[in-house]
Amino acid sequence: MRILVGTDFSPNSAEAIEAASALARRLNDHVHVVHSAQPLLAEGEPDPLWEPTLLQLQERLAKELPHAGSPGGKLSGSVELGTPEEVFRELGRTGHTRMIVVSSVGRVALTRVFLGSTAERIAESASVPTLVVRSPAAFRDWAAGVRPLRLFVATDFTLSSEVALAFACELSAVGPCEITAGYADDPLADADRLGVDLDERSADADSSALETALRRDLRDKVASVLGETRVRLAVAAALPTRPAVLIEMAKAARADVLVTGTHQHHGFTRLWHRSTSRDLLNDAPMSVACVPAGGARPVPSAVPELRRVLVTTDFSPAGNRAVAAACALLPNGGRLRLFHALTPKQSPLPRFLQSGSRPALSPGEQNRFRQAARRKLGALVPSAALQRGVSVEVAVEPAVNVAAAVLRQAEQFGAQVICLSSHGRTGLTRAMFGSVAAEIVAQSHRPVHVVKSPAR
Repeated sequence: MRILVGTDFSPNSAEAIEAASALARRLNDHVHVVHSAQPLLAEGEPDPLWEPTLLQLQERLAKELPHAGSPGGKLSGSVELGTPEEVFRELGRTGHTRMIVVSSVGRVALTRVFLGSTAERIAESASVPTLVVRSPAAFRDWAAGVRPLRLFVATDFTLSSEVALAFACELSAVGPCEITAGYADDPLADADRLGVDLDERSADADSSALETALRRDLRDKVASVLGETRVRLAVAAALPTRPAVLIEMAKAARADVLVTGTHQHHGFTRLWHRSTSRDLLNDAPMSVACVPAGGARPVPSAVPELRRVLVTTDFSPAGNRAVAAACALLPNGGRLRLFHALTPKQSPLPRFLQSGSRPALSPGEQNRFRQAARRKLGALVPSAALQRGVSVEVAVEPAVNVAAAVLRQAEQFGAQVICLSSHGRTGLTRAMFGSVAAEIVAQSHRPVHVVKSPAR
């Protein structure tokens, strides 16, 4: 593999080359130094007028290369014609480019808003990770074995954070790294997703419950990519803004590199798409690695161990079969939550003509049905699962929208898999009454295990 590093012959570029060389020593990669040049030629002017300048640039680059400090002869360079983002976009498309390394010399104020810095434009167009170097010292010490490289990974529950975690995993595989995964949450949105009631009467308790649930989900997310690698977790409310909070968290972790995924909005779209990665790249005081979500290499996911499975049943024979299937998914000592949604009394009207957010049941009816449902749920668990140490909990909740209730339970429980049956409705029946299984599969960001009814 090779590491591309940009130079404009400035001291900052020399630091980027030093950092790239240190990374190359650990990764056993080749460093290729690139100077991009744009000839200012009038239309129709012959190319030979540009050749003396090109030769001068090539000579200057050749003089700079021996001072880059890459051992073993794994160093080369070239002068390429075009803007930096064009040059690195093309060079990075080859399959053997690991990353691009550039220094951080940016624009300010209105110019940055409309044009972006050179590093920013490269990061938003390259198909491989872009490392923007603030200081080479940490990389030099890491390559020499003096100390671990401290990485702070800006994490959420999307693909962009998976590729960021994979980048950290790639570095930790070749040298000691201290990794912190940080999540800046939206308290209201996350509390709604997880079913935590944030009110003034119990603010402390609810905030603790929210943080506990977020740390649980964050731990699962990190483990799905990094496996058993030891990672520190950090959760904080995203106030005033998510990038500002992530930067403060990275400072607290004494991070050498802040790693973030990027969706690469550029051109005019960058004006109305707020980009966390762009703000981090421009405002963070430490080096920043921007890892593209779209063009990244496959994430080396660890083999997950299922510990928590949510299963839902409507007490039909098909629904009850899902309980045994859920128990089969769990290892010894796993956790199973059985869920039943108390629905309104059956209506002959199609679902799209029904209204209201709560079932048409009185509080007394709800309580009686809830107690009866809890007893029935407990009786469905096979004794063999209990003998294997599977812990069981039951939950019953009034609901009109069963799919939404199941997804809410999955978030609260932190289910690694949702298990349910499919009644196999098709044609007009499905159009009239819908399919809970289909809704859950379409809306869930968690894996869903659908148990098909046996053919009659």
